[in-house]
Parts: sequence; C-alpha cells; structure tokens
Amino acid sequence: MKGILCLQVGTPDTPAKKDVARYLKEFLTDPCIIEKPWLVRQILVRGVIVPLKKKGSSENYGMIWQEGGSPLKVYTEKLVSGLRHHLGADYAVTYGMGYQNPAIEKQLHHLMQLPLKELVILPLFPQYAKATTGSVLSKTFDVLKKYREIPSIRVISSFEDHPLYIDALHSTLSGYNFDDYDQIVISFHSLPLRVAANYKERCMQTAKALAEKANIQHYTVSFQSKLGREPWIGPSTNEVLNRWKRVLVICPSFVSDCVETIHEIGIEEKEEFFEKGGERFDLVPCLNDHPNWIQALAAIATG
Repeated sequence: MKGILCLQVGTPDTPAKKDVARYLKEFLTDPCIIEKPWLVRQILVRGVIVPLKKKGSSENYGMIWQEGGSPLKVYTEKLVSGLRHHLGADYAVTYGMGYQNPAIEKQLHHLMQLPLKELVILPLFPQYAKATTGSVLSKTFDVLKKYREIPSIRVISSFEDHPLYIDALHSTLSGYNFDDYDQIVISFHSLPLRVAANYKERCMQTAKALAEKANIQHYTVSFQSKLGREPWIGPSTNEVLNRWKRVLVICPSFVSDCVETIHEIGIEEKEEFFEKGGERFDLVPCLNDHPNWIQALAAIATG
C-alpha cells in the first residue's frame, strides 16, 4: 500500500472571532510566514496584526462559510474523496492542514499505522513558495522525524507547468467566450519581494502555459492579497482590474476556492470594479473537485 498526504495551509475551525484569531496567531507567528526575530514577530502578530484583522477576517469568513465548514476545507475534502475513489484500495489518501484542523501530525499518525511502502507528500500549491509549500513541508518533516521507522518518502514540491495541471485549468474555462472580455486577468497570490525568490517566474510559467493551451490572446498577470507596507510582487490585482470594463479573472495559485478567491476577488474586488465603472466581471471557479483535476492530481501523485 502507498500513502498520499495532501497538504493545505489551513483555515479557522469556525468564522467566530476567537477561532479566526487563533488561526491567524498560529499562521502568522510561523517564521516561514513572517521572517522576523521571534520576539518581534510575536509582538507584531499578537499585538498589532491579529487585533486589527480578526474582526474583519471573521466577517469575511462568515460571508462565505458553507454547511461543511470553510470553502477551503469543504473543497479539499471533496478532492481527497475523489482521489480515494479514483485510486482505489491500493492507496491511502488523506489531507492535513499546516494550521488548525485536521492537523498534519494527526493525519500522519493514521497513515503511519498502515503497512506503507511509500508515502507521497503532496502540498496543494502549484507554484513553490516558502510561505506555503515550504511551511507545510517543514511541519510534516518535524513530525516524521519523531518516528523510528518511516516508509520511502516522495515529495512533490511544485507542478506549476505540469501538462495535466494545465489541462485541468483549461477545463475550468469551458463555457467562457474570451471575446466577451476586454482582458483576461490571471491573478496569483503575492509575496514580499525579499522572500519571493523564483516564485514570480513560476507563476509566469503557469500563466504562459495556460494561455497557450487555451489560446488566450490578451491577458495580464497580477498579484493579490498583499499584507503590510513592505514591497510585494506586483502589479496588484486591484490596480490591474480597473484598467478595463469587462474582465474574466482566473486564480491559478489556488487549487481550492477560499477566502482569497471567493471573498477577496469575488466580492471585494468585484464591488470596487463596478463602483469604478466596470461593466462585466466574471470569476472562474478554482479547480476544486473538478473530475479532470482529480484525474490529473492522481497522475501527478502516482507518476
């Protein structure tokens, strides 16, 4: 038997302020996320960022919360369920969150009780970045080193231009007529410039591969979700969107819809777009549990 552990950053347990605050504290005090000395990081996060953000973040989560939990958790569970069904009994498939639940340590414990010949560790972030892939891998190996024996380990650290990933992204665009829009905006999560390394290049590879596959003639790459005052990768999605009257937005750095896609882009940016004179705004759903994505991820995980 082989095991597959899919990894996501995490999500609050509920949209209540106390749960959102707990999630933000755990997430933002990770040195992989904010690279500052321990004391500075604790003061900044616990004394400034969380008190300022918890109310607004709680409200944002509340607007998009689903019956089964946050969209990120709901769609990840559906994806993992689809992977289990597709791969069959020879594979044990589960997922863990870097922050909050289900915890990576708990999910790994279940897998390590099985007679695994190989464990595939699969962060669900197409473009490698220390703040996402790096952080969840660090947590995973911190847990694994506690075991006396472990199976063979295979890590899939990125798949930004994997043909099957690009094919799956292309599938989400069916039904959209590109001629209906002035511009296709391909929005990725941004990062501070000082820690971006090759991240922007990986994002550009994804955008180029998708544009070629889908025959998108006019597109702009932008970056969203900036936090703080230091320079981040740009141009910002907020600025880019308002250059046109009719836009179609794609968010390929997120494989599951979440607060950054549904609320930040689908509600906040959309409202501002129309307030500034925009005429048409469409947001392409993320891959979520699209059948083509399940098949693609199964091949990526087992290939």
